[in-house]
Parts: sequence; structure tokens; C-alpha cells
Amino acid sequence: MLSTPPRPSSKDTLDSQGVTTTTSHIPGDQPQTPTRPNAPEPSPLWTSCLHVVQYPNAASNTLLETVADIKKTRPLRTVMQDSADYWVKASGELFTIRFPAKIDRCGPFAKIGAYFNLPNTGLDIASLKNARAQFELKFLTEEDNECPPEAIKCSNMALEILMHLHQVLGGVHGPSDGNKKPNITAFWRSYGPGSGDYYSAVVLTEPLFQGLPSTEGVVTPKVTRADIGKSTGCLSPSKAKVAASRAHTPARIATNTQDSHTLRISQLPDPQGRYAGLLSAHANLSEAKVIAPDVFDSQGKYLSPADYEARCKDGQYVEVEVLLRITNGNNNNNDSRVYQLVLTQMKLLPYRMYTKEASLKCCKPVAKGKGKRKADSNTEPEGQSPTKKAATTTAETDISDMEL
Repeated sequence: MLSTPPRPSSKDTLDSQGVTTTTSHIPGDQPQTPTRPNAPEPSPLWTSCLHVVQYPNAASNTLLETVADIKKTRPLRTVMQDSADYWVKASGELFTIRFPAKIDRCGPFAKIGAYFNLPNTGLDIASLKNARAQFELKFLTEEDNECPPEAIKCSNMALEILMHLHQVLGGVHGPSDGNKKPNITAFWRSYGPGSGDYYSAVVLTEPLFQGLPSTEGVVTPKVTRADIGKSTGCLSPSKAKVAASRAHTPARIATNTQDSHTLRISQLPDPQGRYAGLLSAHANLSEAKVIAPDVFDSQGKYLSPADYEARCKDGQYVEVEVLLRITNGNNNNNDSRVYQLVLTQMKLLPYRMYTKEASLKCCKPVAKGKGKRKADSNTEPEGQSPTKKAATTTAETDISDMEL
């Protein structure tokens, strides 16, 4: 049964001026400060959290019952050239888990600024192919008393389920070199008492940039007989590459024909001018797209990656849904591996589509064959989805080449 804000028992008394005052008493506790006779209505955040915990894939005892049927496999190897292991249900669907959490902007793994998880130096097209946003999220604790107990329990069960899967299914690997210790990156990050004494989750988006120019091959300058002797300077491979890219730059697409949640690189914040430097060296890079993952603001509208830094505040409550992936971080033979939480959907809480309803309704699973469920609104656009991408696109990069 879903909880409501505590409704303490009360009794009426007369103060020294003869005014009736209602004093609350919680059984077993000392009398509380005088309050209104009626308990307040649930807050929008409280109501939103109660919606989150009702999803079929919300971390719960019900979801835990399905864990025994989960296995690791490589379902995207042929369609995406993706050799990573994913946790998959007995039905063949990718296993996902949903839970409420809180954004941690102060953690070292939070990378939602202008340059996401790109390297601090040496920015090039190859780096863009691996660019992802990284959200560091705190699991809820008893101190998050703005949230109902169900939400706090759901958040903690998510961590416990991740730990269980890491131990049970993640422990089956080949033999390691006895002289070298495997480098293991877990689903979670640990902070000791000196740093706050808590666990956090690092949630990655899929690659943000699509339609990037190829970085393979050597460009041979096209020189006609009439061009000989007319160049203004000495030839070089870099100049030839720039000239070739400019010659093959397609016509720019009109802005009003673009998807409302698709950007160009030139539209991203660029405080250090790093994107501008790449654009000047690679003219055809201007047509590469910045694809918005399924991240929604509290009104149900897409949040552009350009707005993550401004809109995703420290301490912001969110609902997050992730799938589980494991990669060999260094492509070596020492059994080193990285456990990853890959974002499928995130919503800022409180969420309008939840709070506008007069009463709570259970979120029903989508029937098989009905396709991808959108983010609780028929009006919301369909964005980037790992499962959808697996069926329609070919991966441009090795997912193990990411910064963590």
C-alpha cells in the first residue's frame, strides 16, 4: 500500500487566551509542535516518486524475482558490431532497472558540462565518436525525507540488485594472469566516511554525436594540369585533408526542417573554443548531429545536451532507467572489465505528467509487439534509445573506449 505524508493523531486544547489549538501526537513520541488539524496534501515530488515505484521494472521484490532468469549475452554483436555483454531477461529483452535518485554535480565522475567526457587535450574527430554525457547519481537515504519511504527503499534496492548481479553473474570470467591484478570498475562508486560515506551510480548516455566524417584513409590532393604552379603555399597532408573536406561539404539543411531535439556541433556551448577549432579544420563536421538522449525536464520536454549543465542542478531528484553492460576496458587478457549503467531514460522530478493526475494509476507494461513506450506522454518525441539504435543503426565506435 502506498504511503502518504504522516498524519499524526491530534487533540484540541485551549491556550491561555482561550484559542483552540490542535496538537499532534505520534504514538511513542513526545508531543509535537501545534499543527493544522488536517495533514497537508502530498507534494508534487512525493506524488511523482510514488509513480516511479509502480513501474514494472522499478527496483522491488517483484523485479528481484526475475533476476534468477537473467543472463549475460551479446545481443548486439551482429546488428551493431557491439561485442559487449548485456544483462538479458529470459524473454530475450534487455534487462532494465528503474529507480529514483539525486544528481551529484560535485562528484569526480559527473561530466555534463560543455565538453562532456571528452579529453582535456587533443580533441579530434576520433574523440567525438566516443563522447558521452556522464551523470553521477546518489542513491536516496533516510535524509531525503521529502520523498516517500517507498522511493527510498526502491533506490536502495536498486543498489542492492546491482551488487547482487555484479557478484553472481559478473564473477564468471576466464582465468587471469596470476602476476597481474584485474582492474575492475563496478556499477557503483564508493565514498568513505571522509568523503560523505555513500555510494553513487555513474550513468552514461550513448554516443552524442552522429554523422561524423570518416577518419580513415589518406587524402590525395586533386591537382589538375591547370592547377600546377598556382598554389599559394607548400602542400601538406593536413591542408589536403581540409581542402577535401570543404569540397565534399553537403548543402546545409534548413534549421526549420531539423528535429526540435537535434543540434549541430556549432550550437553547443563552447567556452574554450575547442569545437570551433575542429569545425575550422573539418568543414564537413558542421553537418554532424548532436542527438538528444531520452532526458526530460519536469514538464516532459526534451532536455538538450547543451542544457544539461544549466538545468541538471546538484541535488535535483530524478527518475532514471538504465540497462546493464560490461566491457573489457583495456581489451587485454587480464580479465579487466568495466561494469556500466547505460541511460535509457531520465526525468527530472517532480514530473508534470505524474502530478496532474487526480489519482495514482499503476504503470502497465507495454504489450509485446507494440514497440517502444515513450516517456508517459503521447506528445513527447521519440529520441535516442539503445534498443532502437540496435535495430536501425551500426555502431561507429567501440564502446569500451570511454573515459570513466
